[in-house]
Amino acid sequence: MSKHREALETFTDSVLVDCRRILFFPQISVDEPAAPRKRGLGRFRRQPHFGSDYPTLLSKKIGRPILNKGVPGETSENALSRLEEIVRLQPRVVLLCLGGNDALQQLPLDKTFANISTIIDRLQQNGSFVVLIGIRSASISDRYSSPFKKLAKEKHVLFVPNILSGILGTPHLMSDYVHPNEEGYNAIAERLEKILTPLLPQL
Repeated sequence: MSKHREALETFTDSVLVDCRRILFFPQISVDEPAAPRKRGLGRFRRQPHFGSDYPTLLSKKIGRPILNKGVPGETSENALSRLEEIVRLQPRVVLLCLGGNDALQQLPLDKTFANISTIIDRLQQNGSFVVLIGIRSASISDRYSSPFKKLAKEKHVLFVPNILSGILGTPHLMSDYVHPNEEGYNAIAERLEKILTPLLPQL
């Protein structure tokens, strides 16, 4: 298995973040309904023996609770099938990170992005502010870069391209050639913190 494929397998579970809560989806992070929350939607497999998970680190940095409800191995279609479960949580902000398992399973690219598009539409209809977190495909040439950019532009969502850029393959940020260490996950959390912090008062 290639370095990129193994990294995706490790990193890309679903995460959802909300600002009445923050949610990561397919992994979802949610705080209590009483206060504005954030949630994230995407895939994220925790590797506690390699480093802390970035939703926990991000939660500490921004001072907002984040609840993970991701499912390891979840594809965009799996995430779509349980979307209404997420909608019922009434997330204000959703961090959406999907596509890694689709790439690993070599699912059709157009189907993957059609699923993500549908998920964004439903979340926006529900009043959620969507942050689309990009990842690279599990191929030598990144087949996801252009579709992610195009989708973000079409849906008018905040886009974070290739969240692992500069981390994957950087020795001091990795526990091994596949897994981020504490510093690597912290770098991911810092990237999201810089993007989210200026927006929090408005959300």
